[in-house]
Formats: sequence, C-alpha cells, structure tokens
Amino acid sequence: MGQPIVQVVWRDAYFDFDRDGNTEDRDDYLVTTFGCLLNEDAKFYHIASEVLPDDNYRAVTHIPKVLVESCTELERKQDERTTH
Repeated sequence: MGQPIVQVVWRDAYFDFDRDGNTEDRDDYLVTTFGCLLNEDAKFYHIASEVLPDDNYRAVTHIPKVLVESCTELERKQDERTTH
C-alpha cells in the first residue's frame, strides 16, 4: 500500500426534508474522513477506506475540494506500528 493515509476535514452538504419558512440554516457541519489518498485532481480528493488483497480499493469517497477545510497526511513513528 503506497498511498498516503490522510485526514480530510470538510463541510458536508445537508438535506431539508420539509423546509418550512421558519427553519434557520445550520452552522457548518464538519465531517472528518480518514483513508488512503488515491488521487487528487483539480476538483476532488479521492479517498479509499478499504484496500483489497489484489491491490484494488473500495468504499471510495470523492470529496469536492471547494468544501475542504484541511487535508493532512498522517504518519506514525516506526516503533508505534503494529502488525497482526
């Protein structure tokens, strides 16, 4: 697995099922996504949450960059890693 592991904090969209004229807009709803950064292009971060045995991926979230507050690559010291 050569892709970096990232933490992306982004403003989620929301849905009003029955909007009555008195409902206030909600404040920013910040979502945090962790995963393998598969690709970053001009408009999206493409983050996979699962790596399959054949080096493919699933559960890929495509996060629009315009909604991103931060994207941070995560790292751990070698002695903190565990294998099972």
